[in-house]
Amino acid sequence: MAWVQRIRHLTASILCGAGILSILQYPGDRFVFSWFCIVIFAIGYSAIRSNEYSHFFLGIIWFLGFWAKYFFHSLTGILYGEPVGAFNNSAASWDAVFYLIAIGGSGYLAGRLLILPATNALTERAMYQTINVPRGWANYRNLVWAGAAVALALVLIANANLGILIRGHVARIVLPWPLGGLFAWMTDIGFALILSLLLAWDRNSAQGVERGFLALCIEGALFSLSTLSRGVFFFHTVPAIVTETRTFVRMRALKPLATLFAIWLLIGSAVPTISTFIRLFGSDAAPTTIQAIPERQSGASPTSGALWDQFVTMARVLLVDRWTGLEGAMASTAYPEKSFGLFKEAALQRRTYGMVDVYTGKISQSGFTEERAKTYHYATPSGPIGFLYFSGSYWLVFWGMAFVAVLMSLTELAWLRLTREPLLVAMSGLYLAFIVLQISGSIIQSATGLLAVTGFFLAIWCSRRLAGEARFGKTSAEQSPPRHP
Repeated sequence: MAWVQRIRHLTASILCGAGILSILQYPGDRFVFSWFCIVIFAIGYSAIRSNEYSHFFLGIIWFLGFWAKYFFHSLTGILYGEPVGAFNNSAASWDAVFYLIAIGGSGYLAGRLLILPATNALTERAMYQTINVPRGWANYRNLVWAGAAVALALVLIANANLGILIRGHVARIVLPWPLGGLFAWMTDIGFALILSLLLAWDRNSAQGVERGFLALCIEGALFSLSTLSRGVFFFHTVPAIVTETRTFVRMRALKPLATLFAIWLLIGSAVPTISTFIRLFGSDAAPTTIQAIPERQSGASPTSGALWDQFVTMARVLLVDRWTGLEGAMASTAYPEKSFGLFKEAALQRRTYGMVDVYTGKISQSGFTEERAKTYHYATPSGPIGFLYFSGSYWLVFWGMAFVAVLMSLTELAWLRLTREPLLVAMSGLYLAFIVLQISGSIIQSATGLLAVTGFFLAIWCSRRLAGEARFGKTSAEQSPPRHP
């Protein structure tokens, strides 16, 4: 489509011009900053050209979280939202930050290039496969959808009454292992995966995607309000926007695409506003920044000016400062006691209630204490580049990021082979991208959610194998096209 190409060319021109401007206004070593820009722009470009959803999402987020965030703050002079440790804002300090990010980003690109020949052809071919539909799905789909709605309602009621998961606060009731982790996983991605599976079955049985997409929007909105998470709605719906847009554009079905996007935009504009208001002023109100904790603990009523400042701060945090990584590199380069011992301590640390992790407590100098951790849940993530640099080794940063890129590709390829459904892989790919984005240590705990996703997909694969092809409908190559309004 000609208008799509024009938009792409205009966007690329604007970004290239802004990139050159950022180099010209940089006060430090422009060679180092140019290397950083080339690497980050290459990551962003490879992301939008990628057939792998985890790299697609992570590359775009890194582009926003590294270059776009720095450019925004350098133009506006606004302080960064996350703590940056002993970083002193000198030109030499910025050179060290961008040198570190350039090395980590180069390692990530090297890993992608290394694994690309083995995964690109397989991923591109599998992108157009879809999961088989259970035979007779049209006869009992309404019952299954109703059961999913009841299960969602029960989880929401339990969370409202027990306070199991409220972002920013320690749980009022801590469930025994592994129920607490399973509950958090279900709200983070589990329910979204189940609804995505039902949507895929609807689509591939010519029942359309409208019910499934609306269900994802409602589920994401309800979990956003229940857990006071401003991002859950987008995390649970953006993957469906991406995958179904590709399908509709390929079929030139613009009317249903416009309908889905209008629904998403309407709900998406309301949910973050409402959840932010509840998070600021509701009964479970939580401070928006680490600096606001003393004010929240004092119980003082904020003035109208303070309320406006909080809303402006929250808007900036959600649009710009949410995408972590830059502050982690700033704090890590400035921390004087980097060592492999520090890296090992952070990597093997097990997060529990009432504790402060290594990066939040030591490196970022956030001021968050174990006493505050008894009431509030707060963690500022370093990101994988900053985390690897806890060791003080650039070699570990480069090869560690290369390993991360390879592992992401292999994980997504395994998921795709198990499910044969792009929507499920897109949903889990965004989840994988955020696990990588926010890593600051506690490697084993970070991997448990990914293992749960793999277990869910393995259950889908096993059920298909055990039931046999006779119990399922047509293969993806024989599927009728989706029904559209």
